[in-house]
Formats: sequence, structure tokens, C-alpha cells
Amino acid sequence: MQAERIRRIDALAQAGKALPVRHGGERVDLTGSELNHYIALARKRLPVLRCLSRRPETVIEASAANLNDFATAAGGTQVAVVPKAATADAAKAPETPPAPQQARLQLRSLVANPPSPPHDLVITASCGGSGALVKVANLGAPFPAPGNITVFRLDADNQVVKTRRVQLDAKQVSSFEVKRQPGVTERYGVFIDPSWYFRGRTVDAALTCG
Repeated sequence: MQAERIRRIDALAQAGKALPVRHGGERVDLTGSELNHYIALARKRLPVLRCLSRRPETVIEASAANLNDFATAAGGTQVAVVPKAATADAAKAPETPPAPQQARLQLRSLVANPPSPPHDLVITASCGGSGALVKVANLGAPFPAPGNITVFRLDADNQVVKTRRVQLDAKQVSSFEVKRQPGVTERYGVFIDPSWYFRGRTVDAALTCG
């Protein structure tokens, strides 16, 4: 675009015509040596503009207004080429929430004769608009007694933030939400605690939101 403009200006000079430009709010007609100097400066800046145009992070602001500035051309100052500053009201791209985390767990059954199959659980933890979502599905035998689904923070004190007592039947699903709290780190661990045998607290599934 700038190369074509330079060719048009050069044609004016060859024809002995003047190039009207704006300087200090007034119109000035460039002719003769001043116009030739203007064209020489514009040609000198053209390789720089082409080089910067190949950089995706740079937007060239050297427009017709820059080339029409008599003070820039006649005074010998380089044509201004500046990166475009981000506007204050530019929309910020929404952050992509973390992918849901899924874990499988088998709980031992009660001692029985014949032995009962284990309780095969699938834990899914995900981030929602207002907090963390926890879902526990029992794909195995029904629970013989109630158990607890415990959500706690993965920080220094492992503070419990939510507990749900459930006795899941086969193929039953229990789901609930942990509400977001301003200023609190949303790093959670999920622990399934059966009442029919002892399991020391461990992280059966983990999730970080925010």
C-alpha cells in the first residue's frame, strides 16, 4: 500500500506537480527539491515497514497521515512506526475452565459367604460457574451401610468444606456443588470414607478451580 503511494507521489514529481500536505494545521504544497527529499525519506522507510509487517505482534501505524506530515519529511525525521497499544476497553478472552477430573475407586465389601463383589466407584470433579462440582457414581454392588463423601482443601490444614452421607445403590449417582468463596484457594481433594471398614484419609480425586 505504501509502495503504491510512493509511486503515485513520484509520478507527481516527474510531472512537475505539487503534493499537498498538512503541516501545523495548514496546507503546504511540496514541490521541487522538497518533494524529492520527501520521496527519498519515504523510500528509505519502506523496507522497515515491510520487515515489521511480517511480525504478527506488531501493527504498523505509519499511515497516509504519517507520510503527509511535512515536518517529518522535510525535517529528516524517520517516519513513525510504532506497535499498536492495546486499548483499555479491549475485551479479555474468557479463561477456559480446567477439564473434568475423573478417578476410579474400589471399596471392599463386608465379609460375606459367598464374598460380595467390590463397590466400584467413579468420581468426577469439575469446575462450574459458581464453584466445584463433585459426582460419585456407584457401578458395583449396593453399599451395605452409609458412607461419607468428603471434600477438603488441599492446603496446610486440609480443612473440610463439604461432607455428604450416602448409601448408594447399584448404578446410583450422588452429586453436589461446593460454592466458591472469594479470596479462598479452590484446590480440593475428594475422599470416600466407608463406615464398614477403616480407610485413612487420602486423595481419591483432586481438582483446582480458578
